[in-house]
Amino acid sequence: MTLSIIIINYHSIEYLISCVESIYTVLSSCDFEVIVVNNSPEEDISSVSDNRENLKIIENSNRGFANACNLGASDSSGNYLFFLNPDTAILNDDFENAIKSYEQLNAGSFGFKLLNPDLSLQLSFGEDINIKGEIKNKHFEKEFRNNSQKLIEETEIKYSEITPVNWVSGAAMMISKVVYDKVNGFDERFFLYYEDSDLCKRIELSGNKNYYYPFIKIKHLKGENTNSNFTNSTYYIAKQSQLLYYKIHLSNIELLKLRLYMFAKFSIKYLITFKQVFLKIILLAAGLKK
Repeated sequence: MTLSIIIINYHSIEYLISCVESIYTVLSSCDFEVIVVNNSPEEDISSVSDNRENLKIIENSNRGFANACNLGASDSSGNYLFFLNPDTAILNDDFENAIKSYEQLNAGSFGFKLLNPDLSLQLSFGEDINIKGEIKNKHFEKEFRNNSQKLIEETEIKYSEITPVNWVSGAAMMISKVVYDKVNGFDERFFLYYEDSDLCKRIELSGNKNYYYPFIKIKHLKGENTNSNFTNSTYYIAKQSQLLYYKIHLSNIELLKLRLYMFAKFSIKYLITFKQVFLKIILLAAGLKK
């Protein structure tokens, strides 16, 4: 096998079926296997493997996205690992060229071109994670959500070729098994969010670079399985992961800045709404809750 496509399912059966269908319809330039790690074992996804060669399902209790990715990778046989979200559909096949380019560049990770359902460009890479970088990333995300045509067109032009970036989205990330093993895979302390940025950071520190590869296009519904409750438990988990990233990779001053910002921001939100999730984040920022 050349390419091991690893998909983590969590209450996403309808999206998963379409995703797998796109793989078997589009991909023909290299040998591949599909590994689906089912993080919601109460959900029957057995129909996904019907009449599919080289597709296996691994049942798993939900111990987080990073844990499931590592589990899928440990059961893979490919030279390359392609982590793919279930709420995606592959639109074209350029994987043979992508693998050749990866090898020529001695790359660390490749992130592919993500598109919204209307096929407009979706932001899938960004600045280094720190206070300054996250401000830029948030600004870009906001502009993309507001459909800023000027910025989108400028980004399309600037990143029209293979380009080194600080991090790429784990929604569609390819990494060689050699590099993956060198950095010990995903850090399972991240339950959800920031695990892709952390992996890219460790790849960079190991001496390889992360690249945006715009020639493989993938439609991405972007978090449809988490959007409905993002202001509750998932939002809290995101803030836990953000603090963890800062603790691991940044200075104590940067971590303190983040804690103060979170404390002030969510204190205001709590006084306005009295939502318990904001109170929990205040305690998290103050170091009074894990």
